[in-house]
Amino acid sequence: CPPLRGIERERRPGCSDFNEALLSHVILSPNVDTVILAANWTGVLEGTRYNDETAGQNTVIDVLAGKDAPQQDAEALIKTGLYRTIQALQENGRRIILVGPVPEVGHNVPSVNHIARITDRDVNAMIAPTIEEFENQNTKTNSFLQTVADDLGIPVVWPSDILCNDRLCIVALDDGTTLYHDDDHLSTAGARYISEILDEPLSN
Repeated sequence: CPPLRGIERERRPGCSDFNEALLSHVILSPNVDTVILAANWTGVLEGTRYNDETAGQNTVIDVLAGKDAPQQDAEALIKTGLYRTIQALQENGRRIILVGPVPEVGHNVPSVNHIARITDRDVNAMIAPTIEEFENQNTKTNSFLQTVADDLGIPVVWPSDILCNDRLCIVALDDGTTLYHDDDHLSTAGARYISEILDEPLSN
């Protein structure tokens, strides 16, 4: 569930209740001073995935607005839900860090990496998305997140700053370490690999 307070997506019922329970837990936990918000933002905003795979565009509903509230488009509702989440956390003294999109691969990285290693091939040459593909897919999302960050005075960090060079967004290291758990979620090793993007916002 993306962290959108009061927003329900038709194909993912229950997220509003889940988010409300999680938000309450965080607010009632004084030892939690920093909240890092991440999601498949492009899938949520545009309903598309790498190479135009469909993520299933959903009807988006604002369950807090009431049936008589003016209708808004999906992007406006998603923005409303994210603002609600961030503002509730800020009002309760929490520091927020937004995480931008992780490059999607379109293939199960561990499986292809295994094949690449036993056939002595380069998995990045085989399946890593190009920087152009990543940027084309996520331009709107990146602009959306930067606007939210600027409006609410919070930092946004970009996994692509670490994962992408001027040609590719790598999926594995030279020693064969897989950076992804599947096609779009980072592995534990991948999360550690990009963790330096949090150094500056956590130190401020």
